[in-house]
Amino acid sequence: MASESLSEFPSEVLERLCNPKTGIVAQSTFLPSIAEMRKFCNREWDILSPRAIADNHDDIKQLYGPKSDPVHDEEHRARMIQKFKDLIREISGKDKEPLMTKEEYQAKAEETLSRWAEEAKTKSPPKLSEAALATLNLPKEG
Repeated sequence: MASESLSEFPSEVLERLCNPKTGIVAQSTFLPSIAEMRKFCNREWDILSPRAIADNHDDIKQLYGPKSDPVHDEEHRARMIQKFKDLIREISGKDKEPLMTKEEYQAKAEETLSRWAEEAKTKSPPKLSEAALATLNLPKEG
């Protein structure tokens, strides 16, 4: 859905969006919404579009030379969209493997419980203060 919504933007804008250092992930604290991504792309396009217009005028080309960025074909655009999808998947954590398998977690829990049970056998229980004993309303000895 996001790739369809962003497909109207030129590849230069999508490159800026996907850049991990200066793109939207560098500015967001959480996974950005499609609306936030569109807002970012619109802002970047506003920055890039005057240059694109200027590059089409012959007098600007004569002063500054042709635009240095190569013209990107559909294959490049498809690669950029794939990079964007990969970036979203990376941010969302869907590709990350768990630190331990379910069986490893269970074995670790059983090991910890066994260790605590052994420690409980060798240590004497904590002594309660007189004030704590008084709140329990236990029958007095003797």
